[in-house]
Amino acid sequence: MKLRTRTAIICLGMTRRMTNRKRSESISAPSSVNGNQPLFPPSLTVDCIQHASRDELIKMVSTNQHLSFLLFPSCDFKVDAGIIELDESKLMSIGRERVVVVDVRKKEVIRVDGADLSGIVHDAILDLSVDGDRWEGDVLNGEPCGWGVLFNGNDERVYEGFRIGEVNVCYGVHYYSEIYMVEYEGEICKGMRGGRGMQYDRTGVVVCDGEWSLDGRLETTVTIPPKNGLFHNRVEELVVSDGYCSEELTLIDFRPLPFLKSLNVGDNCFKGVNSFRLVGLSALESVVIGEDSFTKDGFANDPNRFFLLTDCPSLRQLRIGSGSFCHFAVCEIQRVNALEVIQMGDTSHYCNCFYRASLELKSLIRAEE
Repeated sequence: MKLRTRTAIICLGMTRRMTNRKRSESISAPSSVNGNQPLFPPSLTVDCIQHASRDELIKMVSTNQHLSFLLFPSCDFKVDAGIIELDESKLMSIGRERVVVVDVRKKEVIRVDGADLSGIVHDAILDLSVDGDRWEGDVLNGEPCGWGVLFNGNDERVYEGFRIGEVNVCYGVHYYSEIYMVEYEGEICKGMRGGRGMQYDRTGVVVCDGEWSLDGRLETTVTIPPKNGLFHNRVEELVVSDGYCSEELTLIDFRPLPFLKSLNVGDNCFKGVNSFRLVGLSALESVVIGEDSFTKDGFANDPNRFFLLTDCPSLRQLRIGSGSFCHFAVCEIQRVNALEVIQMGDTSHYCNCFYRASLELKSLIRAEE
């Protein structure tokens, strides 16, 4: 790649044909759900954003996942990638090995793991290929690093926004290059549409203003294992296919899914899980577990295996199939005031749910006045 510099690039692309928006309006900061208010607590300072580790940042933002778009490879809920709105202008992209933080309004990068941002060359022209593809904008060590515009070999604008190396990150605009019209404007995760954004048709009319995942419209119903290997934290209905097991998985805590309304686990799933937790899920309405799930071979009781269902105020039904949670020594259900149905096993054959656990039902009945 060849780097060229010039003293200034005044309004990148202004000499080219205008798009369906004025230059000053082509990219705007993400509009936060809280208006001008900070989205995360004051403890998430600029210094913290710049220096905290990836795991520390994930822990901090996990307290407010309504403002996060996260992708998981499995039900251990270890983050593979994500895009988080830090405030009305700042976005954080989390990858497997790298954190990127940008300020959309200022069009600058605040953090790129493994890079010394003091060396960024602004207003540069970088030749990317022999076909004439080029990048105009921020460059570091001979690669795009920051805000800029990507042009193809026909001198057509393809993308404007943040880019690190060969990957678009955090926020930007994709164009119908041959007609210089905006195709998509919004958040970007794993180089694809992910998070909040708007899609336009070729006449500039908004086709979709909403949430996206892996370049497609965000689906609120997800089946495990997912077809593309990843699923997101904004799922409302989670279906786990029969026989799904992960030998490494010993704990399932569904708190990373704040929008979850329905959980349906098939038969013979999660044999190695010792801890099952449904805690603080305000939207959860239904939990259905199939037969022989969360049960190892044999009947040895394990005092370290426990089932916890608490603080789910919308939950109406809990149904557990025969043979599930057989070796769990503890089953704790509390503060589920809307619960109408608890069914464990059935009368047609064996049950064995919580086979060696004690059962105590408590209820406060108020006399009618």
